[in-house]
Amino acid sequence: MSAERLSARQVAEGLRQQIAAGYYHPGQALPSQRRLAQELGVSLAIVRQALDELRNEGLVIPERGAGVFVRKPPPIIRRSGPERFQRRDRAAGLAALEAEMQRLGRSWKLEAIEVSRGEPPTDVLERLQLPAGSQVVIRWRTYSVDGMPHQVATSFIPLRFAEGTPIERTDTGPGGTYARLEERGFHIDRFEEEITGRMPTPQERDLLRIPAGVPLLRVLRTAYSDEFGALEVAESLYPADRVVLVYPWPAQ
Repeated sequence: MSAERLSARQVAEGLRQQIAAGYYHPGQALPSQRRLAQELGVSLAIVRQALDELRNEGLVIPERGAGVFVRKPPPIIRRSGPERFQRRDRAAGLAALEAEMQRLGRSWKLEAIEVSRGEPPTDVLERLQLPAGSQVVIRWRTYSVDGMPHQVATSFIPLRFAEGTPIERTDTGPGGTYARLEERGFHIDRFEEEITGRMPTPQERDLLRIPAGVPLLRVLRTAYSDEFGALEVAESLYPADRVVLVYPWPAQ
């Protein structure tokens, strides 16, 4: 990098290139701010701005009293859409995540669960085709995979499908919520998923241990019955740097 009147953006770009080239490897500390300023002939303010830019991109992590380190990328989990909710898994008494993690050879854990009744968000009400003010069963969970926070999942099930059933308990029984719905005659015929991205809230950052600069993937899944309409809407939140969602389909 040239030391001639460098801007914060130019300093950030130079460091970004060095990180990408492996000059600074994951987990390694960058030179101190004072050393960078001296080597590049810029002010400390310029260096701080450049490091803030890299932090906001999720490339570096500052550690109080220790310096600024190149962020170690977390393990990425490839999750296949068509394979996640197979009826044969439910028939075998396996919930969706349990079956999927078995196929992938990953360890997983249900970290927290809360079951309640309440009014869902507007976009969920619309998908469930319920009027404003309607109450549903809300199942909120957090999961870890291989010891790292992986997912916050919230399911919304209309009372007419879930009231007085194990779906209102923390333990729904073998096969999970979808098994309970189908054994009551609410056959699931298809799923639809909508995927969007956004930045996490402070609470979501804490729950999923997301560093600055890393967005969330929001997957909104609706389970449909041809006879009964939308049976459930589920929102899954994933740190975008920890999951790849795969959706293969045949050529038409």
